[in-house]
Amino acid sequence: MAGVKVAQSVIRSPETFYAGLEPSGSYRFPLIYAAASALLGGIVLGGLSLVFEVELLTDTLRSLSARILVFAALGYLAFLSHALGTHVAAVVFGAHGFHKTVEAMAYPTVLLLTFAWVPAINLVVGLYGLSLQVQGLRKLHRMNGALARKSVVLGLVFGVVFLLAFIAIIGALAVLILPPGSLS
Repeated sequence: MAGVKVAQSVIRSPETFYAGLEPSGSYRFPLIYAAASALLGGIVLGGLSLVFEVELLTDTLRSLSARILVFAALGYLAFLSHALGTHVAAVVFGAHGFHKTVEAMAYPTVLLLTFAWVPAINLVVGLYGLSLQVQGLRKLHRMNGALARKSVVLGLVFGVVFLLAFIAIIGALAVLILPPGSLS
């Protein structure tokens, strides 16, 4: 139930939420929260991919449960790579404390990993989620808005590059390891 209250608070009143948030130094709750958001996003994206009859690469991903797990894992990996890239950029701009970045990046994931996949609202929801991450960085790292925005955008670029490289490596390994014809 705490996760629902956090989601409501960060979405409805981000300034108040981040102002009242005391970074604990613990990664536990923010990482679990982001994982739950990724799982919820996997459910939404897996369901949408079946509803819209999206063909995926292999027969293995025909079941809803396989799609949910794959999409949730990719969503969580995207969150982690975005958080890491954002933190590297934030450190360049003078920030300290990776746990603060993780908290700033984790709480808006309910929007970014879940509702940003829903057609017709995805652009607005995605941009609002990114703006919540900027507000979190600004408050928790005491950064100015321009540097927080730059950090989030640079982190997003890093996250996309890392995720694409990871998928390419996994695909190459699958081609090398699996027997011929098993991916068709």
